[in-house]
Amino acid sequence: MNMKTDCNELYGREKVNNTDIEVLASIVSSVTGKGLAAMTAQAMMDEFGDLGRILAADSKELRRGGNTPVEVIAEIERLKYLLRTILYRNMHQRPLLEDLSSVEIYYRAKLFDKKKEQLHVLYLDSGFELLSAECVQIGTVDHVAVYPREIMALAIENSAKHLILVHNHPSAAPEPCAADIVMTNELITACSFFGIHVADHLIVSRDDSFSFREAGLMNTPQVTIPRGKTSQQQTPVSENV
Repeated sequence: MNMKTDCNELYGREKVNNTDIEVLASIVSSVTGKGLAAMTAQAMMDEFGDLGRILAADSKELRRGGNTPVEVIAEIERLKYLLRTILYRNMHQRPLLEDLSSVEIYYRAKLFDKKKEQLHVLYLDSGFELLSAECVQIGTVDHVAVYPREIMALAIENSAKHLILVHNHPSAAPEPCAADIVMTNELITACSFFGIHVADHLIVSRDDSFSFREAGLMNTPQVTIPRGKTSQQQTPVSENV
């Protein structure tokens, strides 16, 4: 599996051109009307530079210049929420280790505009179906603390047999530092005492992602991935999309 799925397909990072403006105008036209959509889109493009930066900005940043109507900001936030919801539901189509790209795409979209590192944990059943997805810690711009006791408590609460760890690098490449590798393998050891398997650790950035499993950095035995299983459970709602 190629873990370099292009997130540009989601948010676009082309240099400023008419296509960017047309796409943005189509987003804002529902609240500005067609007459003002192009003018509003052009003003936003002039302020932020490209479509990717507009969609990566949070509502506070969009308000900062004072030129973007609040209704437009609300519409952009609504669109991003809709996209994340669709991607979150896509993670329930098959056992997750069978296609980790759905996890990568969702979390690159979810964490795309975050300025601090966050640690998320996906709790899976014995068939690698998603039981729950939780944000367990928010850190600083270049570090997030890990508390195995909290992660294990949620694993036991959800009757999970497998975990997938996900955290973001807001301003750096996704490759792990030495501390990331040590933390991951310490958590693998802690989980093993409870019979819980850490299936992977993904690090996502704006432009790329890194899989510990694919890089051979998981100090844990490989497991057999169930094939042909169709999920019968409802979509968990613990993750704030």
